[in-house]
Amino acid sequence: MLAIDESVGSVVKTLKELGLYESTLIIFAGDNGFLFGEHGLIDKRCMYEESIRIPWIVSCPELYGTSGKVVDKMVLNIDLAPTILDAAGVEIPEIMQGKSFLDLPNNPDKPWRSAFLYEYFWEEVYPETPTCFGIRTDDYKYITYHGVWDTNELYDLKKDPQEMHNLLHTYKRRNMKNKGVIPDSGYEKVYNDLRKQLVQLIEEMGARHQPLWEK
Repeated sequence: MLAIDESVGSVVKTLKELGLYESTLIIFAGDNGFLFGEHGLIDKRCMYEESIRIPWIVSCPELYGTSGKVVDKMVLNIDLAPTILDAAGVEIPEIMQGKSFLDLPNNPDKPWRSAFLYEYFWEEVYPETPTCFGIRTDDYKYITYHGVWDTNELYDLKKDPQEMHNLLHTYKRRNMKNKGVIPDSGYEKVYNDLRKQLVQLIEEMGARHQPLWEK
């Protein structure tokens, strides 16, 4: 951390000496989150908040002033490249799935994403994390697991930000291979809506509903 602090400080100091600091867009972000025992796990591949959230600090006094602002919208790492292109005045290719957040701090009410797709495919070198697909909205998170006996998960992020109470109860149906799922009372509509939205996002993003390994 000391090395990072010193390096960023050196860059900022040089920009000020050159008279470029006020007009320079600085983006400071982490690579990924990490689990250090939360949920009894370690690593970064699960869809829990500690794993998928990263620090993200943006500075440009000419654009945002110096008083500081907090953006509550869901900004993703796929938004980084479009934002840099936007700041440079370069057209953003349609193939990019992310969005520019350049004016989001100054225009927090602008139309923005209400949900995003999370996907991870099992890797032989990291066998502890199964393939999972999930959807996160501002209020809820729904996680599904493929090919294992893990219980799917549903969390109310406003009431349970630490994700300690799974709102889904899974049981084995008699004489049937698939599992039955019962959501907590009051969350039936949330569960059904998120299931539909997850399938829709997978199709919109051109993702696969299940892993397919090819040689």
